Amino acid sequence: MERLLFPSKPSFAFLAWLVILVAIATNPAVLDTCYHLAKKSYANFNNTVLINAASANTIIKEYEHITYSKKSANFIPTISKKDTRCMAENIYYEAATQSYVGKMAVGLVVLNRLKSSNYPDSICGVIYEGSQNVHTSTCQFSWTCNEHNPINTNSTAWRQSLSIATELLTKQESIIDITEGATSYHANYVNPPWAKQLKHVVQIDQHIFYSIK
Repeated sequence: MERLLFPSKPSFAFLAWLVILVAIATNPAVLDTCYHLAKKSYANFNNTVLINAASANTIIKEYEHITYSKKSANFIPTISKKDTRCMAENIYYEAATQSYVGKMAVGLVVLNRLKSSNYPDSICGVIYEGSQNVHTSTCQFSWTCNEHNPINTNSTAWRQSLSIATELLTKQESIIDITEGATSYHANYVNPPWAKQLKHVVQIDQHIFYSIK
């Protein structure tokens, strides 16, 4: 008997829609009201999307001008192909005949200089510092001022120099500094006067490394 007095949910939904359709058919104003409500809801939604998009663009523009100093503890330098080439060339010309460790040590000195305020802010800048001057003695790495033979790109020395340069620049945060922060070095068969002003750290192959006291 309850089923006769109270219709099921599907039946009730059908009757409700039927009533709405009859109301719309007999009173066009109802349809017009529904249309305007739907239009207003769409407009509000569209405006919200536009506002959120504008806010995102504003945030992006606020951060576009930010540059990071190498002195920042969280600074991670952007490494280019040019940087890798400069590093590889320096390792090649400075330590082509030395061991893997000897080549690595030469590259680490460049990275240590990059971190110091006493030297330029880029890999190539550090390596070529002073090379614009006609006096060879001002060059930080003598090969950048002296005549040198072209690189034999098929040689083991070049392939190893390029591999070490890539490793140093892409994994520098995880590589142990075997030079203990050295920023200078010289061959063991010379005795430059500037060495007395620095702290002797270690000798690796034919190079003696120094750090600032």
